[in-house]
Amino acid sequence: MKDYKFYVGETVTFTVEIRKRLGGNLFDPNSVKITIMFNRNIESPVINSEGMNKVSDGIYFYDWISNEPGYYDAVYVAIDGTKISIGKDNFVIQ
Repeated sequence: MKDYKFYVGETVTFTVEIRKRLGGNLFDPNSVKITIMFNRNIESPVINSEGMNKVSDGIYFYDWISNEPGYYDAVYVAIDGTKISIGKDNFVIQ
């Protein structure tokens, strides 16, 4: 996985697409949340399970501004009934 790089004070926009496993059509699960961790510290997330904003069916975003340089992980969790999908991105703030 590639580490994306941003600068302190920049707005980082996280975007996810939620698709059905069969057919690949975009759809809206019951919830889509993001957790952002600094230096891979799961014990003290910077953003903890925050709801993401809907753009259109199956497309969600979250804007965030960091003031601290370092390595970060963004974890996306989509829940639809008893089905849970998890995605992850790594990024660096310089």
